[in-house]
Amino acid sequence: MKSKKFFLSVQGVLVLLFLVSCSGSSDRVRLGEMKDLKDSASFSLGYLNGLNAAADNDAPVNADLYARGFKQAYLQDTSEVWDVNTMRDIVMEYAHRTQMAMREKSFEAAKPDIERAEKFLVENSLKDGVQTTQSGLQYKVEKQGKVRKPLKNNGERVILQYTEYELYEENKM
Repeated sequence: MKSKKFFLSVQGVLVLLFLVSCSGSSDRVRLGEMKDLKDSASFSLGYLNGLNAAADNDAPVNADLYARGFKQAYLQDTSEVWDVNTMRDIVMEYAHRTQMAMREKSFEAAKPDIERAEKFLVENSLKDGVQTTQSGLQYKVEKQGKVRKPLKNNGERVILQYTEYELYEENKM
């Protein structure tokens, strides 16, 4: 999903920069330059995608090279360009590296939550009656049932009832 958003953002930046570079006397497109719905839609698409690309700091692009590549392809100028498969490979590698950087950033952002959860588990394990399994699952028997225990490995079915609890931060609403 993020790759699709990235590609749309890149496409929008190219369209925007192409339109801006074609305006001649100014870096800015003026509303009076829109002659028809096609011009208005082209500008709007480019502008909106440009906003998305500008807001996406995790996947920066060189806007000048993006616009020049767009214009060269639009003019069907094939001099000094890679073949399409090589370009796709480059974009895929860039998307992969960007995704890995975003993943690392997410892990870093999660560290305080992980530390808080680990602290909770340690404190909770010290409470009276809390049992911890080998896998780390913690539970507390609130009320022992008065039904006979099923025999292990004899095919008897067991019905469990449990109450789900959620962790919460005490000082936040």
